[in-house]
Amino acid sequence: MEWRDRQPEAALSSARKRGSWRDTNRWLLTILALACVALAVYLVIPYTHKSPARTLKAFWLPASLSTKPVLICLSRPIVYRPSEMLYDKYEALHPNAFDTREARRDQILPLAPTDTIQWGDMVAVRNSGPGIGSIIAAVNVGKLLAQQGIPFELRFGEEATYVDMLNSPVVIVGGINTAWATQLTSGSDFVFDETRGAPNIHETAGAKRVWKMESKDGNITRDYGLITRQLSGKAGQFLVQVAGISHFGTAAASEFLANEKELTNALHSESIDLRKQNFQIVVSTDVMAGRAGPPRVVAVSSW
Repeated sequence: MEWRDRQPEAALSSARKRGSWRDTNRWLLTILALACVALAVYLVIPYTHKSPARTLKAFWLPASLSTKPVLICLSRPIVYRPSEMLYDKYEALHPNAFDTREARRDQILPLAPTDTIQWGDMVAVRNSGPGIGSIIAAVNVGKLLAQQGIPFELRFGEEATYVDMLNSPVVIVGGINTAWATQLTSGSDFVFDETRGAPNIHETAGAKRVWKMESKDGNITRDYGLITRQLSGKAGQFLVQVAGISHFGTAAASEFLANEKELTNALHSESIDLRKQNFQIVVSTDVMAGRAGPPRVVAVSSW
């Protein structure tokens, strides 16, 4: 009788042990699942934060939040070209040298090195466009803004005023010879020195490094470009400058800015937080066959 009474108790104890084991297994599985989720979050979040697409979005975020379009400002240099009279004089001595009127603008006037001309034979063309490097840079910047759905307007020379800078985000392409452009970009770690005969990009503090163009037989063989990004420039608006010592450097700087992967790597290597920090990147480019080669980072600064 006593043995039969103990049998149900033993069965109940065994059932309790099995239930406890199942509960323990469930807890272990739950903890394991949470650990896997935590590991996935740890691995995925940094990757997405450093991904090129997120870097591009973060770079242009201040511009996307503005109610005004971004002003892409380019220079409008004064260019001198042979006058129509000089072409007429040349054609009088060389009949059929130019087939059409447009040929006069598309072909070089082949004067001999010993030929002489008067200053009146040259005319100023005030509505000429910027250099080819600035055009390439403006196209690259325009594409980047379009990818982010950010409206923009092009301004040439004095079409852009300092008042415009107070109200709109600005991208300065190339070195623009206006007082406001110099003021907006002064005081940075890396600045342009437009000294005649020796233009360069130099460091204002620290090691005071200097980067100068290199040339051979009168042709530029190496140039340098500078990318500057300020969350709030001296005019109080988001400011980006993409410029080079020559137009080759301007093109190279814009190519680097358009390369999402390389830009991301450069910013990540310096732990630059695009939400809080301004930065500058100096790039170099080797020039071959009249074209700027792939840009390479030579210096980075942030503040």
